[in-house]
Amino acid sequence: MKNVKFLGGLSAIAFAAMSVVGLTLTSCEEEDLTVADTNITVTTPDVQVTVEGTEVTETQGVVYLTITAVSTSGVQLTGVTFTVSGSASGTYSNVVGLSLTSAGTFGVTATKTGYVDGYVVISTPDPVAGTLTMYPVTMVLQTEEEKAAEEGTTGSETVEVTVEPEELTETEIESILSETVSEESVSGSYAEGETISIVVETADATAYLTDDQRTAIVAAIDALTGATSLSAATRADDANLATAKVHLKAKVAELPSKPNYVEKTLELTFTEAASSYTITKTEKTYTREFTLSAIVDGNTYAVKGSQTVVYDTEFEFEAEGVESGHSHDSHDGHGTDANAGGGTSAE
Repeated sequence: MKNVKFLGGLSAIAFAAMSVVGLTLTSCEEEDLTVADTNITVTTPDVQVTVEGTEVTETQGVVYLTITAVSTSGVQLTGVTFTVSGSASGTYSNVVGLSLTSAGTFGVTATKTGYVDGYVVISTPDPVAGTLTMYPVTMVLQTEEEKAAEEGTTGSETVEVTVEPEELTETEIESILSETVSEESVSGSYAEGETISIVVETADATAYLTDDQRTAIVAAIDALTGATSLSAATRADDANLATAKVHLKAKVAELPSKPNYVEKTLELTFTEAASSYTITKTEKTYTREFTLSAIVDGNTYAVKGSQTVVYDTEFEFEAEGVESGHSHDSHDGHGTDANAGGGTSAE
């Protein structure tokens, strides 16, 4: 708890007394005019944060792991079953949500009718004390048709378009993270021990294109002069170039322009009365390269671009206390009546 004290003084009172023109004070002989101000104490209460039944404390943080699935175009999928093993185990529908108080490693299998099963190993970091960290993971699932086309031969009537992201290690990702910090203050009247529910919004790990990134990759497609597997001398006569560009641009149009957002309900408990609380949200993102390619008649037309991924989102909470213990001491035993002990008379 932090106390902020505002101390009163005599100067303002003396100034007010000297401003009364043409009046004299009549009071008890040798009356003490000193007025003592009791300290005004404003407390800063702690805010206890609970997510899915797990409390964030000053010595213990919480990492909330979410796992979702998207198509190869970045569209969020429903009807997905996740099977989790490792540090925790269980079966989940559509989204996995785990509150973790220590680092962990998980094996996750995602299954959906009409799609090829996906599998990923996830390692979560140690929680930061006093902080709630939303740690999103997104799995990309191929349709069975996409997998069959990838394994088969491609004829002139079939065009296969793929997005292959750059693979980065955790150390490489952490070295290129960018942070965006925002604050939201909410006023109200919160009693000691009161618990309220709030909803926060956090992004999943779906890779997306910013406006600049989308413009850049479209320009790279326009600049293609032929398949990357053909020599420069034959590119001018490449009959499939226009077809490849149409399919590459169509794939770019499907790629998300923002991540999917997931809502999470938190419980805040105030240890003392509060007049407001503040949420500080820190979103960490990184940029990675990817290769966009189309195969037409067995030849590959490829361009490189960049996309943005949300790595994690951290939340911190603070509360503003309320004023308490404010009173004025009476002087010379006359009470608090302004006219006690005498009065004023005009000259």
